[in-house]
Amino acid sequence: MIMFSAAFFYIPMQRVVMALYNPIHHAANPLSKYTPLGPWQDWEGRDFDTMFTSTTFFASVITWSGAVYKAYGAPAKAAPKAKVI
Repeated sequence: MIMFSAAFFYIPMQRVVMALYNPIHHAANPLSKYTPLGPWQDWEGRDFDTMFTSTTFFASVITWSGAVYKAYGAPAKAAPKAKVI
């Protein structure tokens, strides 16, 4: 069920990653010219495809790694011990 429910968090996570691209790639950011795509104001059609593909990748890694950890890697809580009379 955890893996199934993680599918509903994938698209919002992708939108969060897309929102982070704005301050990183904005022309007002002095470091934006050093990013692989440069300032987003100078992007062309192919650059938007690259941005969408990379946000898809990052959202997949974040969503599914969290779901796999919760489903399979998180330490299980021990059941309470029965009292011996």
